[in-house]
Amino acid sequence: MNILVYANRKYLRPLLVCLSSLKRTNRKRPITIVFAQYDFDSDALSVADAVQRFCRKKGFGFLKLVIPWDNRVASIPLCGWDPTVLLRLFAPFFLPADMKRILFLDSDVVVLSDLFEFYTNALGEQMIAGVLDSNDQSEYINSGFALVDVAKYCALFGSLDLFVAAACKVTNIQYPDQDILNALFRGKKKCFYNEMYYPTRSTLNRKKALVVHYVGKHKPWDRCCCTTSFRDNWFFWRSAIEVYGVRAFASHYCRLIYRRIHM
Repeated sequence: MNILVYANRKYLRPLLVCLSSLKRTNRKRPITIVFAQYDFDSDALSVADAVQRFCRKKGFGFLKLVIPWDNRVASIPLCGWDPTVLLRLFAPFFLPADMKRILFLDSDVVVLSDLFEFYTNALGEQMIAGVLDSNDQSEYINSGFALVDVAKYCALFGSLDLFVAAACKVTNIQYPDQDILNALFRGKKKCFYNEMYYPTRSTLNRKKALVVHYVGKHKPWDRCCCTTSFRDNWFFWRSAIEVYGVRAFASHYCRLIYRRIHM
């Protein structure tokens, strides 16, 4: 399985937790982690090195994918977001020819189950397979957990220049990567419902989920996070102990218990 990730220094440790959960639930699967970064981003170099060391420790393959930042890329509206959110949109155009498909994975995702069946069978004849971002949006998938047929993705536009030109025409952007992905591949996506669990959205089924995605402002590793349940936080922390340390784990849960008692 090929997994595409990216992170800045702020999200390095959450990304390592994500990868730790991936290893725990997919131990027998050959996995290559593709870390995407821009060529101008010196901060990402140290992050990439840390991810590479972690991958070596876990037995993952590792590929650093350096994407050039130029006027074409800079022309896409970001609406205040960091330019790294666009990395996953450009990455398929720079992947090695032998990578037929790749799974986009956000750093605030924790893997709960074996992903092999989803990775192998989810696409069918479509270009992208993903999970609905909510139950009231038709064919609007979350880009934080999406499987891509690399050849079909690139062939639809023919070149990065044409892809960027199409992306610049997308309007009403709130989440750049997600909105562009859904707009440009409308009718070419296979949508799933219960494969992702969002702790802040109780309408989605936790029992059937392959991953849990901590969307929104508050994250389980935040010092002040008490917006999700103990069990929802535990999905993160059971994979986080080796990254954050036992002391951080104990301290976090002591703060949660204190706040629950005094709320």
